[in-house]
Amino acid sequence: MVRPLSPLDSALFGRALRHGPTFSPWRAHRWWAAGLLSSLSMLIPLAANASVAPSPLTFPLPATSVTSGQDVNVNSVSCGSVNTCVFVGTAVVKTATSTRHDVPLVLTEVDGVLTAPLLVTPPTDAIMSSKSGRSERTGLDAVSCVATGDCVAVGTYATASGFAPFVATESSGIWSLGKRLPVPTNAVSSNNADALGLSCLTLSSCIATGSYRVAGESTVPFISSNASGSWRSIAAPLPSDADTNSQVAFLDAVSCWTPGACVAVGSYTAGVNQSDLVASLNRGVWTTSAVSGPTTGALPSSEANALNAVSCWAPWSCAAVGQYGTTSGVGSTVSFSVGGANSATWPSSQWVSTPTVSPTPPSSLSTLLTVSCVGATSCVAGGSYGTPTLQHADVVTSLSSRQASAATLPTSAATSQSSALTSDVCFTPTACLVTGTYTQSGTGNVEGHVSIPQTPPLPPTSVTVVAGNESARVSWHAPTYDGLSPVTQYRVTATPGNSTCVSSPALDSCTVLGLTNGVSYRVSVVASNVVGDSAPSASSSNFTPATVPSAPVITSITPLIGGWRLTFTAPSTTGGAVIRTYEYSLTMGATWHTRPNGTTGSPLSVAGLQRHHRYRVMIRAINARGASSHSNTVTVTTKS
Repeated sequence: MVRPLSPLDSALFGRALRHGPTFSPWRAHRWWAAGLLSSLSMLIPLAANASVAPSPLTFPLPATSVTSGQDVNVNSVSCGSVNTCVFVGTAVVKTATSTRHDVPLVLTEVDGVLTAPLLVTPPTDAIMSSKSGRSERTGLDAVSCVATGDCVAVGTYATASGFAPFVATESSGIWSLGKRLPVPTNAVSSNNADALGLSCLTLSSCIATGSYRVAGESTVPFISSNASGSWRSIAAPLPSDADTNSQVAFLDAVSCWTPGACVAVGSYTAGVNQSDLVASLNRGVWTTSAVSGPTTGALPSSEANALNAVSCWAPWSCAAVGQYGTTSGVGSTVSFSVGGANSATWPSSQWVSTPTVSPTPPSSLSTLLTVSCVGATSCVAGGSYGTPTLQHADVVTSLSSRQASAATLPTSAATSQSSALTSDVCFTPTACLVTGTYTQSGTGNVEGHVSIPQTPPLPPTSVTVVAGNESARVSWHAPTYDGLSPVTQYRVTATPGNSTCVSSPALDSCTVLGLTNGVSYRVSVVASNVVGDSAPSASSSNFTPATVPSAPVITSITPLIGGWRLTFTAPSTTGGAVIRTYEYSLTMGATWHTRPNGTTGSPLSVAGLQRHHRYRVMIRAINARGASSHSNTVTVTTKS
């Protein structure tokens, strides 16, 4: 049996897993340092199963680095649109001319393809990490994207006297140089602080959270906000029972739904207990409260609780995940907010079981590090769990059963390996992207990995229509992205009404039947794959099905000098298109002439013919679709 973690151990446990071997030494957890946390990820869908690509991808390495001694820690992901995502973290690199050192890392995924790594430049007072890159951590811990190509990231960088928080911004696809974040004025040293969480609504409306050092060797949380690019930091309040000396408190994550309404989570010390911490921003005021840990298997004291991540899908409707102290070590936990309009009320937490190969319930040394929700019953969480001898195996489960099972790592993962799922994002209840780190077989390097979700395809494009008789021939171009799952069919829908046609993926057109001639329609096209339907395409231009008119009827004809005048009854149906004119024939339909005045009314008069000549006359109606059948035939002899 593994001994319970102390409050300080617990507060650092999840962070050590998340940041891996590049975690700062003053915060490094002894379990990681001793090599006991050979951790592998845990992925927990709290409701509907997420659909992900079957083969996780390994992130590409910086081109300037040598192949040995390369570590990549992926700490956070955010997406400007479906499968257009930005990952941030830390790369421990070594070039032919440098020692191992930490650099802030940015990678991008667009429609299932990973781009080359980008190394973001930290602030100008940054120094290269020493002692094989492990003495001070320089990297990005959190990213928040508000649109494709528009993101903000925060993290920590090494300075000559310690480490400090910084922020970098991507605008229109271009990343800025890192800018140092301010810390509250009561900091003992501004070089002993780091930024951990971030939530942005626009590029100039963000909340960042983290921790910094104050007098008494305490670590306490801070909250930073920006307005038009200018950042301001305040000390986060702590609950009334928080220790005033030797405090260990963090705010690891934050989720906002309006500029003035956010929830941040972390942990703080209260006597012998390390307790879950929740900070709520409401109407410009931050308040904090503790959250009770699970009762199942929990320690009566030294609970060693911490919340590592939070995701809000509606005002004051959030899920938070973390870990809590148990008699067998540390177990993972999940909490839900069910608060009202003005405040968040957090009920008692629930523990989440881990795979059957692990001690249950709950497991030793297990934690949840990330959560993403799109609704009250549609969340995915992930982290790491342990067996009596080893931390290993990704897991997938549902909250209703709270039971986990193993998931898949890249094929290059070592058998006796370490990894952790560190961040995820859900696009729909059934499509979530998950990312983390693992130990690579052969090299022993820590690598980043990502499972990219299969999603419904993007909509078809360039929809065109050729109207027909009570029908329309519809054509389109295939989606530019198939959601990593081949398109299985296309479905065309005409409005008004519900007339449709379905096409195989090999074709790019089909004919909609059952339309009404003379009615104006528009159509849209939906592409489908095994995951689901795309959004409808942009609607076509208006079109009107039509056919040729029915035949007119000649009712009488009057001879004139060198001509005649006939009266007729218009066609009983126009075919759905306006009758433009009438034509007449004097040759039993062999040739046709447009009536001289081009009008459409009766009578129809013709002059300039031979006098005292016998003619056989018929007429037909003309609309945009063509000519009707001919009318009845009448005989007339012109006057002399």
